[in-house]
Amino acid sequence: MSNINELNALKELDTSKVAYSLYNELRPYTSNCMFAAYSIAYAIVKASEIETSDLSSLDSFVKTCNIKEDIAMFMSDTLTGFWDIVTRVKGMYDPEIFKSFLLFCDDFDISAEICATPICISRLAIKLLDIKDTDKVADFCTGRASFIRESFLTAPNATYIGNDINLYLKSVAAMRAELLDDNITIVNQNVISLDFENYSFDKIFANYPFAVKIAYGEDSTSLRYINRHLSTKNKFSSLDWLANISIINTLDENGKGFALTTAGSLFRTNEREYRKHFVDNGYINTIILLPAGLFENFRSLSIVAIIISHNNEKIRFVDASQICTIGRRFNTLSPSDIEAIVELCSNDSEHSRLVSKDEIIQNDYNLNISNYFEKAIEIPNGVSFETVIKKITRGAQLKAVQLDELASDTPTDYQYLMLADIQNGQIRDTLSYITSIEDNLKKYCIKNNSLILSKSGSPIKTAIATVSEGTSILANGNLYVIELDETRINPYFLKAFLDSDIGSILLKSISVGSVIPSIPVEAVRKMIIPLPDLETQNEIANKYLEITREIKSLRSEIAKAEERLTMVYTGIE
Repeated sequence: MSNINELNALKELDTSKVAYSLYNELRPYTSNCMFAAYSIAYAIVKASEIETSDLSSLDSFVKTCNIKEDIAMFMSDTLTGFWDIVTRVKGMYDPEIFKSFLLFCDDFDISAEICATPICISRLAIKLLDIKDTDKVADFCTGRASFIRESFLTAPNATYIGNDINLYLKSVAAMRAELLDDNITIVNQNVISLDFENYSFDKIFANYPFAVKIAYGEDSTSLRYINRHLSTKNKFSSLDWLANISIINTLDENGKGFALTTAGSLFRTNEREYRKHFVDNGYINTIILLPAGLFENFRSLSIVAIIISHNNEKIRFVDASQICTIGRRFNTLSPSDIEAIVELCSNDSEHSRLVSKDEIIQNDYNLNISNYFEKAIEIPNGVSFETVIKKITRGAQLKAVQLDELASDTPTDYQYLMLADIQNGQIRDTLSYITSIEDNLKKYCIKNNSLILSKSGSPIKTAIATVSEGTSILANGNLYVIELDETRINPYFLKAFLDSDIGSILLKSISVGSVIPSIPVEAVRKMIIPLPDLETQNEIANKYLEITREIKSLRSEIAKAEERLTMVYTGIE
């Protein structure tokens, strides 16, 4: 076993110079600089430990250092054709620097697809999982085994197994495991294809790739489990819940898992059956909304940690989105931040709630954290918005090049509406013209008096569309177009409500995601709005329109005054 004090000392070494040197050496030869760099570091470290080692060639190194076959194949793949770099850089730095680089450098020339788990998240998971030396610990989708490495520093006598479907990542993880201890096993394995009967873990950590979809036609243990236990009919499933199924089925009865996922998995309509299965069977212990920006490569994603275990009658929801230490390129969790989150996971507070299954069921198994912290909004004469909706459509998803092809320099009967065309709650008068609207796009055309609502982004935008007779306006981009039943609701009464303080709070409450908020279509339908009698609605609508006309007139006067201001110097005002 490696000496923990020695490892902690290695961790403190500055490896930036060796990383720079390796990158410069490798850049002319390969696009896989990261994997080749780890291979070089491994060769130098292993050779320094064996007196009879021979670095003259890869074959000589493999034979004299007794390198395992899988690692030898990986090194052959990554270094064939430029092995001479090994001997060239060997004397540049002490072997301890190369060892530190191999074990602890997680950010070398890395792409978003294979970025490592941030150390601060690993430390949070280790605290919440309470990993002991007697535990059998799994790291699903281990990557370069960064979690195992951090856990080993805390509980070196625990037994570890890491799996990853990416053979190169698995090989780097195996190199690291070899330098740490022989109680660490790394295997090339698909997380959703585990044989549930052959595994039982006390603790499981999982940082699976984000936004990966799996076709139901693929054969895997988790998909077979779904077919037996769930009634979902989706063609695709996100990797998130499939991996969570592997976690719960390989977790000891008294064990605990920690899975990282995106916030969307908590509320997406097509994943409701997974959430229902986990809630009904008591598989979720805690859900934590983590601060934004912890992942340097995913700063715009809202990341959530789900603590998975058996026999949970309630679920604790924790909003830790504001607990972090702000950095220049990315944020992190300090030791005190971690302690604060751990505290929230055990106690009720303004940002932590223990929620019953009944309340979750009433929310239709929507696990979006904000739903459980918003204060109830009292709306007199409230009805579900869907009762006054005729139709909801999304804007046409046309690319800029398609719009460029349709653009017209002269006025036509056809225009298109973008999110940017909505300013101060109004649609600007001068929308762009297009030459025509094809039949397959006509379903995206806006009807007069429809409500336009931005689907994502902040602030949330709303407007009522005015469509003149004989003209057509195509909704494009990030918009909901909502055709209203005008026999029941006055569109401008609805706009007045949505522009009010309580309407703004309501729209914010149905938004999900902390970095780029978005509004699910089902949340729009279920939103409660006031619906007094039409006479009251018309009275409020008329007052609203009167004030908006006044504002428009004042803005016109301001625009004229600003234009005159630019001419003062020239004296031609």
